Amino acid sequence: MLMLANAFLHPPRPTLKPHAIDAARRRVSLTAAPNSNEIDVQRTLATLIAAQVILFVGVGAVIPVVAIYGRETLGLSAAASGVVVSAPALALLLGAKIGGAYADKARKPALIGGMLFIALSDAGTALASSLAPLVIARLGLGAGRCVSESAERGLLADLGNVAPDLRGRAIAANQAAAAAGIALGAPLGGLLSETYGPRACFLAVTGAALVTACCYTLLPETATAARIDDDDSVDWLLLLKDGRWRGLTAAEVCSRFGFAAKIASVPLVAAQVLPGGAAGAGALVSLAGIGGLVGAPVGGFGVDRVGARATAVVSGLVGGTALSAVPAALSIEDPAVPFSALIILWSTAVAAQAPALQALAQRLAPPGGEAEALALPRAAGDGVYIVVPYLLGLVVDAGAPRGADVALAGVAGVLGAVAVFVALPSSPRDEEKVG
Repeated sequence: MLMLANAFLHPPRPTLKPHAIDAARRRVSLTAAPNSNEIDVQRTLATLIAAQVILFVGVGAVIPVVAIYGRETLGLSAAASGVVVSAPALALLLGAKIGGAYADKARKPALIGGMLFIALSDAGTALASSLAPLVIARLGLGAGRCVSESAERGLLADLGNVAPDLRGRAIAANQAAAAAGIALGAPLGGLLSETYGPRACFLAVTGAALVTACCYTLLPETATAARIDDDDSVDWLLLLKDGRWRGLTAAEVCSRFGFAAKIASVPLVAAQVLPGGAAGAGALVSLAGIGGLVGAPVGGFGVDRVGARATAVVSGLVGGTALSAVPAALSIEDPAVPFSALIILWSTAVAAQAPALQALAQRLAPPGGEAEALALPRAAGDGVYIVVPYLLGLVVDAGAPRGADVALAGVAGVLGAVAVFVALPSSPRDEEKVG
């Protein structure tokens, strides 16, 4: 696994040194991280990617059962089960800034501590016997993810500032590792659930999280700058006064419309137009996942070769246009093939856009506050899942043409690409050139 990661990344072996980014927007008290010149960038990235595969194999194992766990195991109502499913997203939204601030103090303790909290929360989910402890455990999962994922994004930002020609591929490799882990874990989770019951899936992800935490102990401390004043936190409102951050945040929000449609709208349409009904819909979701695995490295190489802004704009336009064309595809006599092709094209394009948006955010993040700043667009995107599925449902209930709700998500994707194009003009400061 480590050899595959190294083969994909092919980075030079620079030593880590303090980076210089435009920080005129705010004052940050900085101090050099100890031993920052002794960190092996290649080994650090390979270790992180291997750990991500292990973690997301466990995450994939719970995907087949998380939506039905409360109902079938604890006898909860559909509404109560919905609360269980949405609890981690709520904690992610509310705790994003706090988690980012903690991760900016040091990456490694946040990575390990957050992952241990995830393991504890998943174990609590497996052992819960009623709604209250189950919801507490799921909120704990979101809290642990706030810290661990913030540190992960900060670590990638640290290394990307050292090796800018590797930035896109590093982000894409991390993204592809998560997708590959889910693809491997999902069928294993179904088998575990059938053989030992749904609780076994949550015990499996607990084990994966513990192994991941052990892998994180092998990582060096990558923060090249750290705040020495706890009150000197990143002001999100101040960041949003910068048009570039507004554009990035808008693009992240708009891209999540498509993911919300993938969960709330696409399976319903697919079950109607594809052979096999629900089975056909499941097959389409799997094919879309494969498209995502292809799109992530394509986006990473695009960031490194043609620039993050161009990659984000082009991939956003392609993905948004694909979803916008769904009603037209559904209007023909046999819509199965064109509908499926559009969904797969969207999945590939949005996977290519993700590393580009993250790379742009890394370049704009203030020194010493990378993780907290990068949490801003992520938190805004998480908020989409609370509102947009309901909005898409209103479109359907209003009697709109079939697929109009999916097309609405596509229009949002196009607007997100336009926001990046307008708000982030290409310049040497914002686009690192690769020779």
